[in-house]
Amino acid sequence: MKILIAGGGTAGHVFPALALAERLTSRGDEVRFAGTASGQEARLVPAAGYRFEEVEARPLERKVSMRALTAPIAAVRSVGQVRPLAAWADVVVGMGGYVSVPVALAALRSRRPLVLHEQNAVPGLANRTLSRSARTVALAFREARRAFPRRTRAVVTGNPVRPEILAVPGDRARLIEEACRELDLAPDRRTMVVFGGSQGALHLNLAVVDALGRLDGKGLQVLLLTGPAHAESVRAALPPSEDVPVRVHGFLERMELAYAVADVVVARSGATTVAELAVCGVPSM
Repeated sequence: MKILIAGGGTAGHVFPALALAERLTSRGDEVRFAGTASGQEARLVPAAGYRFEEVEARPLERKVSMRALTAPIAAVRSVGQVRPLAAWADVVVGMGGYVSVPVALAALRSRRPLVLHEQNAVPGLANRTLSRSARTVALAFREARRAFPRRTRAVVTGNPVRPEILAVPGDRARLIEEACRELDLAPDRRTMVVFGGSQGALHLNLAVVDALGRLDGKGLQVLLLTGPAHAESVRAALPPSEDVPVRVHGFLERMELAYAVADVVVARSGATTVAELAVCGVPSM
């Protein structure tokens, strides 16, 4: 089968889509992706070896503005742009978010089956709107069912998790050694991993910097994933003491290393992180 997957913006949308793609290609299906040039998908999808098609898409704005007024025009243009790609596919899968809207509409106009995946317990506007025309809505959480129309065909599937994350529990010892080597961590210290999603969370970063001066750091080290935009400013703000060594990274593509080495995770993230933490069995807050 030929399958087109649409979604992106953040890594939280892209990683489940890549997990799905890997499962599909393993059984012989052909998979392509559609997304925006500015989202994480533009980098992560080609790096994973999949064909990536750039489309124009805008967030669904609820306030009155010139951008909101011109959004329907952009949406119509995007649907026309994507329609040949949707017509190529046997099935179109929307992974949520505004990126999937023009691709899903093109699928419906091309009379292609549309399948949606909802990662969150509280569904987003895009999936709630598109669900009336979808063949099936796959849910990560059973509680999300009540947000969709009664006639929607919904199936609880959970959130797709990449194979490298699934492998963490069985390969933890080797991954810890690799994490200590690659991330400059001490194997004899307990490790706290802190992150705020793929884009980071500035308030969380600042809270960690503030807390470092108050911690009894005996035997503790911190792996802080700040988000690409905040890495340099956070490094500059760190206290000079090495009582609690802190390793700062803007973004970590190999999150299996962080999950393996973590004794505890402090995160402000979404449903993908919840699924990955559960799979890896890492204490978290």
